[in-house]
Amino acid sequence: GDCYNIEETQSISKFSSELKGSIPPSIGKLENLNSIELGFNLLKGEIPKEIGNLKKLKYLGLYSNNLSGKIPDNLCDLIDENNINIKRILQGNKIKNSCK
Repeated sequence: GDCYNIEETQSISKFSSELKGSIPPSIGKLENLNSIELGFNLLKGEIPKEIGNLKKLKYLGLYSNNLSGKIPDNLCDLIDENNINIKRILQGNKIKNSCK
């Protein structure tokens, strides 16, 4: 897999890269991320709550995967605070919109 520097990495872009498996909770350690693009992959499972720790995140593209479950509460807060487009998370997944 790819290695990312915790202090320096600001974006991850793996659009249509045939990624499989689940999103690792350790993604929440990349504290300077402002953009995550994982659309059109084969990811499954739930969105890890650790993504909600990424306070600088402005874009989260998880559309067109096989993700399920609900959006973690702390990610709902971040979506609201940073005006993240929730459609880019829900579209093409089986994720329940649990955000108010």
